[in-house]
This record gives sequence, structure tokens and C-alpha cells, in this order.
Amino acid sequence: MKDISFFSNTKYIILPYKKKPRVFLALGKNKTKFNSFKLYNPFSSKAKFLKKIAFLFPFFNLSVKKKSPFIAYLEKRLETNLIVSIYVSTDKNKYVLQLQNEEGVYGYLKIGSSDLSRKQIINESYAISKLADLTNIKLLDKGKYKNYHYIILSEISGKSQEITSDNINYILNSLDRKRDYLFSDHPRIKNLFSELCILGQEEYVKIFLSINIDSRFKLVYEHGDFAPWNVISKFNTIHLIDFEYFVENGIEYFDLIKYYYQIYTLLYKYSNLQIVENILDKLDNKHNKEIFILFLLKEIVLKVNRGIDKSKEDDILKILLK
Repeated sequence: MKDISFFSNTKYIILPYKKKPRVFLALGKNKTKFNSFKLYNPFSSKAKFLKKIAFLFPFFNLSVKKKSPFIAYLEKRLETNLIVSIYVSTDKNKYVLQLQNEEGVYGYLKIGSSDLSRKQIINESYAISKLADLTNIKLLDKGKYKNYHYIILSEISGKSQEITSDNINYILNSLDRKRDYLFSDHPRIKNLFSELCILGQEEYVKIFLSINIDSRFKLVYEHGDFAPWNVISKFNTIHLIDFEYFVENGIEYFDLIKYYYQIYTLLYKYSNLQIVENILDKLDNKHNKEIFILFLLKEIVLKVNRGIDKSKEDDILKILLK
């Protein structure tokens, strides 16, 4: 996004490195600094240590920025002065801006540059409105600036962390739409088959067609990226955030698998065989293997569409298909 920037007139600390920034955290008064550091929630021990040191001793990777035209536009639109901290997505096609004013955190703005990121932002806006009774997140504003779509969401305070199996089940039960379908008639399965056909890779279509399931599956609201960093816990209350991959006509088990898949691959660094064994152990359906295969096909579709390497999913598929 070379034609737009997101800085306020502020001094920033850049983490983890200036050459490879993930966040630009606004410094200033203690309250401002405390709030800005909430934007960065790393899970690795190394990154957590770096965050702690940066908070206590913010004397490195510093940069002073001037207010960008976009922030000036927001201040006029929202009728408030803003201090902005910035989270940069891995592919640099999407940014999350923490907007602070004198009262504290005003909200979180998401803006994307690619067609995919724009679709994700629009999709999240739809999810927030659809799940108004299930989440405390409020859509504060939405709009377009230089053809970039953005939304502003209210803050959900709390801490991102791994949660217990009971809490996982509680969240998933809240997304149950109280309807079910035969496997072959389920909207999510029909849609997945269409997406696989559009990919034009016959091997995945053949794998899908080889699956014969005679069970019924629940229709659910599928979060799509259910993981510890998208769960906020506070005072025994749990909230989901980041609905960019929301699927209205979702299928049970996909979110459950996603949660453990993210943990085992990104946090625990399990081998592919360990991932297979542990995830199959978490499922309670007679078609555990087939469900996991369908999940991997869904992940492959997502990664191909995002231009991301899918070799891990291919390798795990090979194990399951033996």
C-alpha cells in the first residue's frame, strides 16, 4: 500500500525489527504506551521476552512519524484526535490500526489493499452484524478511502491464550445453528466441492469424491480461523475476534480441528504424524479420518487462493490416505 500510510504524529517503537516490522507501537504517556502494547500479542517465548524488554526499556528501533492524510481524514470523520499503533499482516496486504484518543482505545480499524483482503474485511463486517447476539464486538464505522475498504470495530479487552477443552466446546456450541444435513446435502460440503473444482487440480477432486460418509452433520456458523490468538478471555468470559474467514453455512468439526491444527503446527511444532494422531484423538465421530481430510482440502483451497505454500497440508494428506 505505497499510496497510503497510517501514522499519527507520534514516536514509535518498531518490533521485532526495523527491516521486518510487525508492529509500530505508539509511545507517549504511560496510558498510551500501555494501550499500544496490547496490539502485539506474540505467543513464542522469544517474542514475549522482546515485548517485555521493549515495554520496560523503549530505547531501540525508534522512529518519529508525521500524521498521514488518512489519519487526518479519520480524525475529521470521527471528530476526535487519534494516536495510532499499527499491526502489519505477514503478506503486508492488510493492516490493523489501534485508534486511541484521550479517553483510551477508541477502536480497531482493519484495512486491506488486495482483492482478497478487501473481501475478508467485508466478510468480517457481515459476520459481526450476523453474530450480534453472540459477540460483544460492535461495528463502529465502515467506509472506503482511496478505494481501500476499512471497518472500525469496538475493543474487546482481555488476554489471548490457550483455552480449556470445556471452553472450546462452549464456544463451538454457541455457534450451532440447530440444523443438520446428510453429508452429501450439507451446504458447506457442496461449496467445498465447487471450490475444489474451480482450483482445477484433479487430484484434490478425486480425493473428495473418494470420501463416502453416511452421517448427518450440524450446520454451524464457522469462525474459520479459530485459534488461541483469536480468543479473548477476561474474568471467565470468552469472546471470539477476527471473523475474516467466517462461513455462514459452516460444518461442525472444522473449527475444532482448526484450533488444534494451529496449536500443533505453529506453537508446539509437532511432526506431521504427531499432528495426525493428536487431532484424530480429539474428534468424536466415526468418520474422524474423512473429516480431517475434508478439513485439509478446505485449508488447501484457502492457501492456494492466498498464494501460500500448501506443502504441509499435502504431506499430512499423504499420511491420512495411506
